[in-house]
Formats: sequence, structure tokens, C-alpha cells
Amino acid sequence: MVEVDISENEAALYDRQIRLWGVEAQKRMRDAKVLICGLRGTTIELCKNLILAGISVTIQDSDTVKPEDLGTQFFLREEDIGKNKVEASQARMQELNPLVEVSILVKPLADLDGAIISKFDYVCACATKSVGSLIKLNNVCRENSALFFCTDSFGLYGYLFLDLGNEYKYIETTIETPKPGEEGEEEKKIQKEQILRFSTLEEAINTKWKSLSTKKRKRVPETFFTLRTLYEVEKANKISNGNETKIEMDAVLEKLLKNEQMEPAQLFQTENVLESAETARLGAEINP
Repeated sequence: MVEVDISENEAALYDRQIRLWGVEAQKRMRDAKVLICGLRGTTIELCKNLILAGISVTIQDSDTVKPEDLGTQFFLREEDIGKNKVEASQARMQELNPLVEVSILVKPLADLDGAIISKFDYVCACATKSVGSLIKLNNVCRENSALFFCTDSFGLYGYLFLDLGNEYKYIETTIETPKPGEEGEEEKKIQKEQILRFSTLEEAINTKWKSLSTKKRKRVPETFFTLRTLYEVEKANKISNGNETKIEMDAVLEKLLKNEQMEPAQLFQTENVLESAETARLGAEINP
């Protein structure tokens, strides 16, 4: 790839952020290939922030605009009802920053295969209703070296999951202070490369609860159990017609707890998990 320097227009528009993180970081941001899947209140906010920061995005969604979308998606208008979401949003997103490119992809999430994903460096998806589709997309991202993020908000609940691959490298900086009596009084900055291994969504969602230590259980958010409950309902083919009830979800959650030999009080408040699962099923959200 031929490296292109920051133009005068870019330097003028992004002056404040370039002062913060430097020209090289801005060039990497400009050259990043980002796919955002599913236009909901959460990802709309993400699109706005990325575009204003100088990052080109491709937005994907095959759904049409519904009246309830107008309350959480500020790029949509009443006259857009019935139109495809990304087609209705593209021009208004592009107006935010003429120096980036806003592209659209009108395809169902389930149809995003390796040929498409291989064109991107980062993929962020928002589609809690189908946890299975998120798992499939995450696996395709792994196969094509794309970093994967998924997020959503439903009512007062929300979550963020990220999979940065098997070998995510970063630099850890520590400060070494001389001990009393040692020669030299200056602090030393020590940088060391570290490697993190991230789990896939499939691995995380299928984690055995009883295998977690007490300390780890306390760190697991309730929304994890919400996603697990939704996934089990989905696998049981109850979510396809959208008629499952809170009682059915309660039965699924009770079965999960029985299989894990765990008491709800050790993990979460049952009512909170059922409430968030029901809200997610309905697609309800609050603009973040």
C-alpha cells in the first residue's frame, strides 16, 4: 500500500486531535477499513463519532425504517419510514465530513461471508436479537483477521464484547523509580511488548458458569446471562416467530441454572436478566 500524507484540508480539520495523538495515528485512522453492521441507536452514535474523527465507514443493514426508529436514530426522518435504513441514512452521515467516504451494504447480517469481511480491518455489529448471527460473524472475522466488536443497548441495559484475535500485541509501559541509595535519581520508562489472547463470542457465551471462580463470577455482568438466555431461546427455534414470552424465557433460564448446578443468587438477579432479555427481544432501546 502506498502511504499518503495528511493533506492540508485534513490537517486543518483534524488539528486538535492530531495535537492529541499525532499525525501517524491520524493516518492509520484515515486508512482503516471499518464495517458497521446494524443501524440502531448505539451504532448510530458510533458512526457519528468515527466519521467526525476522520474514519471512513461502510454501514450494513437490510431492514427498513420503522416509526420507532425515529426516536433513537437521529439521521432518520419521518419521510424515511419504509425505506432501507442505510440508504436513508447515507447522505446525512456523509454531510458530517466530506473528507471521509460513507459506503452502504444492503445485505442481511447472515449473508456476510469471507469475501466481504476480508475487505475490512474492523467489524462492529449490533444485532442482539440473533446471537447466533453474531457468533457466525465473529467466526468469519477470525478466519479473515478482522477485529470484531459487538454491542447493543436495550432499555436501561447494554453490553460490549470484543474479540481482538489470538495474538493481540500491545506495549505496556512501566515507570521504574530508583531505590534510596541507588545511583541516579531519574525515573526510567520501561516498555515491554505484551500479548493477549481473546475469546471468540462462541467461546464466551458457552462458558460453563460453574467453572468460574467466585471472583470471576462477581465480574461477569448480568447482560452476559441475558445473551446466553436469548441464545438458548434462539437455538430452541422459539425466537423465529417472535411470540416467546417472559414465562418461556424463565423456563429456559431455569433449565440453564439446573444444568450448571448454580443458584441464581450466586450469579445475578433473575428478574433483571428476564427483564433485559424481554426488552432485547422487543428491540426496545434508549438513545445512548
